[in-house]
Amino acid sequence: MLWDATPVLAAMIASEGSKEKINNELQADAAQILVDRARQLHNAKTLKVIVSYALTGDINPAYKVAVFQGIERYMTVKANIADAKKSGSSWDAPLRAGHRPSGLDVKIIGKLPPSVQ
Repeated sequence: MLWDATPVLAAMIASEGSKEKINNELQADAAQILVDRARQLHNAKTLKVIVSYALTGDINPAYKVAVFQGIERYMTVKANIADAKKSGSSWDAPLRAGHRPSGLDVKIIGKLPPSVQ
């Protein structure tokens, strides 16, 4: 499953969150999406959420908007459906604190925007 985290990431950057805080919050949000979707699945064994966001460049002087440069796949969050249904509700707090709970596989596969320090 794909999650376009562009608006969420933009809000986090606007609130001047640190790289670590933004990373932790994206992991927690993606895990919550995974858990919510897992509750609707009956035959699948695993579910993976691919977290992506839109890359933008400089402001185009003619159109006065940022130039679209592509999509960045930032992370994947994967779990067994049974684990998500059983333990998923307890994953949020540890993830926001920077800890990965058992039963949840998180892989950083990309980069956050350069504006994130």
